[in-house]
Amino acid sequence: MKRNVSSLVDYELVETPIEKRKSHSGWFKDVSSRIQDVLNMRAIEKEEAAETGLLKRLRKERTMDELETVGLSHFDMAHPEARHLSEYLHHNEHVKAAIRGRINGVGSVLVAATNLRILYVHLLPLLSEVEEIPYTMISGIRRNGANGLWCSVLMQTRAEDFEVDYVKPVAAKRFLDYIEKAAIDNQTPLQINPATLV
Repeated sequence: MKRNVSSLVDYELVETPIEKRKSHSGWFKDVSSRIQDVLNMRAIEKEEAAETGLLKRLRKERTMDELETVGLSHFDMAHPEARHLSEYLHHNEHVKAAIRGRINGVGSVLVAATNLRILYVHLLPLLSEVEEIPYTMISGIRRNGANGLWCSVLMQTRAEDFEVDYVKPVAAKRFLDYIEKAAIDNQTPLQINPATLV
């Protein structure tokens, strides 16, 4: 005996208790609300990712503006050290002074003095070297050859010395002035050669 499929469905609906039918519809509502929750969470994650990308772009623009304000040229800011500096800054950290030059045997470097610390940045395509130097580690700073187009800045720390060559004298003076001010604020005894500050 062949049964009609539609009659089976009708039979099951008739024979199913009311509570069981309600649980089936409740299950469907539960699944649809779960799907809606997942879709809402994905939309929120996309918005957060977009906000994070926007914040990164804004921080990078702010950092480039600060580098220009402290005396770096557009040529200096075109180097990868300057372009990627914002990736190493905290959200409440601002660049107060910076120098870009070369270190013998290393290459192009950027040394940025922020309101919190000093960052030494050297980037190559597959290598990045970023050192954080607190102001309390600085034991001395000196500028050499300030009369020409370029000068060099020697920064002495308790761990090692950094001598950055081919630095613009205006940027070097601002850098030395800010390091001196930060050392006074942190009450660190700093040795500065007064003859080089003229």
